[in-house]
Amino acid sequence: MNIHLRDIKLDRLVNLVEFFTGLGEAHYEDLRDKAAKHSILSDSEYKKLAKGTFYRYMLACLEFGFIRRIGTGMYVIADGGKKLAEAKRKYGVNSNTVKDIIRDSFLRSEAVKDTFVSLFTCDNNKPLIEGDPIAYITSGLEEYRYQLYLWCSNSSQYFGESQTKAIIWGLRPLAIELGLIDELIVPKSNVVAPDRRIILYPVLPNPRKLTPEKIQLCVFDVLNKIVNLNVFRNINDTYLVAVSDILYLLCPLLHHPVNLVREELSEWVRFNEDWLRAEKVAGFVRELSYVERGRQRRFGKATENIFIKVKGYNISHLAFQMQALVSRRELLKEVQHG
Repeated sequence: MNIHLRDIKLDRLVNLVEFFTGLGEAHYEDLRDKAAKHSILSDSEYKKLAKGTFYRYMLACLEFGFIRRIGTGMYVIADGGKKLAEAKRKYGVNSNTVKDIIRDSFLRSEAVKDTFVSLFTCDNNKPLIEGDPIAYITSGLEEYRYQLYLWCSNSSQYFGESQTKAIIWGLRPLAIELGLIDELIVPKSNVVAPDRRIILYPVLPNPRKLTPEKIQLCVFDVLNKIVNLNVFRNINDTYLVAVSDILYLLCPLLHHPVNLVREELSEWVRFNEDWLRAEKVAGFVRELSYVERGRQRRFGKATENIFIKVKGYNISHLAFQMQALVSRRELLKEVQHG
């Protein structure tokens, strides 16, 4: 594994590239000393710039084509870096224009395609957005840190120390910050296998919120799939479905970030409140959330991601009759095909 981009923050990367534009050709040590002097990669002028930190950011600048090597230890700003710096000055460091430039550079990297995109697509030439989810958990094995499950190949992979640093702690958080993928962690469930409770999935760049009408059939299909996993399914039964299970299936289907899907699902619930009931977070769920909180914090996600807000309340489950779901779903299909 030859790509280690851990702890890369987008705002600092952009600021460093902009800083390089005014330096011309320069030696590695000179670049590092000047970056340290101007506190480009730290929050304070009193905080010393670690050599490893600067090295990782230089790797990122090279990998994404923002600088280029022109001799032994010598570097200069590349055209991609000039374009990024100009966009930052014009639109701001956190603008969509700046992120679009970095996203494009990220996805054009052959190393990223080989080591990261291929996990979702099983094909280096296939766009990330067309990929499937992946799941990961700690392996429990001495020689491997993580076990991954790949939907695109219906197979598992095991990551050692080098792959963990490069992918789990490197490209994964960077891709999340870029809005290329998102992550969802769900509690124990009858729908989700224990080794697939943490998923990463591709998301659309700059997605717009869809109306309840637009996602109606998608949610119907997700609910139907969850209910069909119950071997005792009966048309006259009332079902209680966890919001976290719905999000688990709906997020990769829509290719929207988790928080956006939570908003879309909340509006969908209000739109369909004549035939389904939103259940507030129960005591046992709060206890489960407390137990899960340490695991959630470890992966940088808030426990509330498994709930939605409806009329000011946290909602953990949706209750409905199977007969109502089937009839609504069939009626909508008839309208769409009519």
